[in-house]
Amino acid sequence: MNTIEEYIDFKKITFDKFEELCFELLLKHGFSKLIWRKGGADNGRDIEGQIIINNSLIGQYNEYFFFECKKYENAISPEKLNSKIAWADAEKPDHLVFLISSYASNNCRIWLNKIQNDKSYKIHVIEGEELKRLISQHDDLVSKYFIENKYLNLLYDTINKWIIHNLTPNFYTYYYLLENLNISELNIKHQVFLYTLYYTFYSKLEELENENYHGIDILEDLNELLNNIKANSNTEIPVLNIEFKIDALSDEGYLNYETGIDYDFIASEVAIFYSHVENCKITYYLFKRINKNEAIEILLYQNSDLDFKIRYIVNYNFEHYKEVVHLISYKPKFAEKVINISSNMK
Repeated sequence: MNTIEEYIDFKKITFDKFEELCFELLLKHGFSKLIWRKGGADNGRDIEGQIIINNSLIGQYNEYFFFECKKYENAISPEKLNSKIAWADAEKPDHLVFLISSYASNNCRIWLNKIQNDKSYKIHVIEGEELKRLISQHDDLVSKYFIENKYLNLLYDTINKWIIHNLTPNFYTYYYLLENLNISELNIKHQVFLYTLYYTFYSKLEELENENYHGIDILEDLNELLNNIKANSNTEIPVLNIEFKIDALSDEGYLNYETGIDYDFIASEVAIFYSHVENCKITYYLFKRINKNEAIEILLYQNSDLDFKIRYIVNYNFEHYKEVVHLISYKPKFAEKVINISSNMK
């Protein structure tokens, strides 16, 4: 499940809103001449419409569809669909599509498979998880029907701009999110995103936009994020240790060793190349010393699922830091320079 799918909860919307959502989804997937039969008798379908098919051999033609929207929390039984099948038998569309917020029971699936061979039309069943995946491809639908919190909307918009266009928030946006979002209610992927990006763009967000000009303290928010992230550690080995080839594309903290500033972290945008894949994957890497005995290491993938690896180091020593500097630095001389100036990591 990708990040935006987690906001899609069909329980939050009414039956009418569910039908309206399905109608808009069909528009986005190329259906035309859609008719929503709102209220009263629907003659076996909530929505009807057409799709134009172009074929290089036989030219252009239309396929006629009936759509039935079923908003249920539990499994759909054959009895719930039987009358719709009868209407389709009588009116003979090319396709009958059931859009279900939950799922079809085993008996329902068996029944539909058995009757399909006797029908002149094709029966399709789109169940809840697949329906969520389709809806999640359209940000405006998710925002319109499922996200009422404007701050969550801004967070999701920020994540989307980062994933699609590699745009990062300015400090005002970042500060606005931290001040207005309830961090404890965010999923861990969003917390990892906020924490990691802050340090991987530290010179932009902190040194330039905040520390030198505004002096706004967000340490308490960062510590809350950190404490939650520590509890979600999912590896005990360096997060870069299993990757095939690594190319650091930026430098923050001690990786930017020419600043002469004492940091307690290193961070970078990192391209990862795998032996079996030609294209690289873009990730964001952070190693941060928390205190004398603790450190955190994070690798955040720039994809819609916001995949991540977290290593929480309880018994930190300088060897942990030296190891990751050598992993992220493909030039030994550069790695040694970084290690030599990293006084706050010793």
